[in-house]
Amino acid sequence: MLKTREIIERLDLIDREQLSPMLKLVNIPDFYKCIAQFSGLRMNDIDDDVIFNYLHTWAKNKYRFFKLFGNKLQLDTDFDYKDENRDIKAEYRELSRRYPVYAHWLEGFNNHKSNKIDKNDLNWDTRGIMSRIFPDLYENNLEDTTITHFFKKFLNANDDLVTSIGSLYENNAIKATFTLSIDPVDIMLASDNPYGWQSCYRLELGRTDSHADGCLAAVLDTASVISYVWTSHGEFNLYDSFKFKDIRYKRMRMWLAIDDSLDTVYFAQLYPGKHNYSDEYLKEIYHIALSMIANRKNWDNVWNELDYFSVYRDFGYGYSEYDMCSTIYTNLQSNPNKEHREIAVFTVQIQSPDGDGYLPGSYNEGSDFCEDNYYDENYRYNGEGFINSNFHKAYWCEYRDDWCEYDDVSCAADCEAIGRDCYDYADAHPLCAISTQSEWEEDLVECTREGRYYPEIEEGIAYPCHGDCSGCPMWEQHHKFMGLDDNHPDCDKDAEAE
Repeated sequence: MLKTREIIERLDLIDREQLSPMLKLVNIPDFYKCIAQFSGLRMNDIDDDVIFNYLHTWAKNKYRFFKLFGNKLQLDTDFDYKDENRDIKAEYRELSRRYPVYAHWLEGFNNHKSNKIDKNDLNWDTRGIMSRIFPDLYENNLEDTTITHFFKKFLNANDDLVTSIGSLYENNAIKATFTLSIDPVDIMLASDNPYGWQSCYRLELGRTDSHADGCLAAVLDTASVISYVWTSHGEFNLYDSFKFKDIRYKRMRMWLAIDDSLDTVYFAQLYPGKHNYSDEYLKEIYHIALSMIANRKNWDNVWNELDYFSVYRDFGYGYSEYDMCSTIYTNLQSNPNKEHREIAVFTVQIQSPDGDGYLPGSYNEGSDFCEDNYYDENYRYNGEGFINSNFHKAYWCEYRDDWCEYDDVSCAADCEAIGRDCYDYADAHPLCAISTQSEWEEDLVECTREGRYYPEIEEGIAYPCHGDCSGCPMWEQHHKFMGLDDNHPDCDKDAEAE
């Protein structure tokens, strides 16, 4: 693992003078941990040259933000807000970590929407324990008791815990800190937190639907900044694999893409609960960030929403939140004519953390928004860690009208070899249920539909009926074998299986 001094010594004299103050602020071991979780590699298996390239590229491309923030990686401001998507269960979960002695009781009350105790909102175990330990309270006075009173009088909880519980129910008002950050650890942990909310940017392995490569792409590019709201910080255990001594716990986060002039800002979706916020609430969040930038640039804090703009990804990392044309503001002092701004994100191709080539990207569905892109539609991520070898060549299956479910399959060459193990192939080449009188599938032959309407097909077996198959020679032979004619009742069911 590289040390900060070793990274700085690798720089040329000009970069060393300019970038070393930035690099000294990065927690290098924590960054290695993030990349190890991201890649599924042990820390010792990560290529040190790649880490150097990551951090060197990050420092060069984010330097303008470093200067904007006053030679810091994070720009903070106080923020009092009402959380429209507040998760009380997650709040109790955090209190359980801070006060583990009371964890059972805290979990027992996490369904309560108010400070007043309701038996119906207590979990089953808590009811049982409370009825045994505090029988008089449970039977006679529980409904008139508040949660804070119960913790203070009956559990002898300290004042800090009681106050914290009470604050959960005080108009949902939260005193917090709003942060703009280019810290690479902050960015890599965009969706990992102790509150339990998730997104496809989290670093969890074993998920083929992960788009966590968007985190590293945001570390490396020239435009991406992460914003987040937090109230506490401390230790954090990342998937029981990597421990962090001091991480800010993100209650919510949102990506920003900022153009070269710093006067135009694109806001992606707010997580968690991206569809749960009112327009007024989102505007409040937007203007906190815009005010921070205007103050640092000594601009008038006057911003206008643009109708015409372009935000696009150079490389197919992350997912389509930059194709959704969400919201973009420009500063009227710096851009009085509201000129069109074009912002490119994910502008750096990601080296595989093991040093083996470059990552093709998890967003491989193509794009209708930008013709000039580098998206490679032929690779699918297997979920085992973002290294080049975990992306497999994929092919479009004409039978399922989607990507082939088998890795490294070229349908023209290999589908017959896979054969009936593939349901899509089997349904496209169904075996006729009446082709012989045997019940054994290997004795059946392929249905000769000759362009007619498909008979009912189940797991690759065609169950014919008169209306669909009357022109099929095999159907005629079946008629003769069964002694049927067109007047037979079985032949009147045009849409049903024989």
